[in-house]
Amino acid sequence: KQRWEDMRPSARAAMLTKDPEFQAFLECTTEAGADRVLKQRCHISSKSELDTGGFRTRQMFTVLESQFEATRIARGHGVI
Repeated sequence: KQRWEDMRPSARAAMLTKDPEFQAFLECTTEAGADRVLKQRCHISSKSELDTGGFRTRQMFTVLESQFEATRIARGHGVI
């Protein structure tokens, strides 16, 4: 099993959008909704851009992941 931090950002994003907790964090109720919001927040049209985009794109995704992880920890759910 691959460690979370060793996965490509696009793979992490794909897994996160399927997670009901992440969907709720983004105030969505579906995977499609979470996918749309993630892309809006990261200013991308495809999750693959998280692997190939510039520093700003990767940084926006990293911040979003960190905010979600902080929310999980605050709720007692642990790290991603």
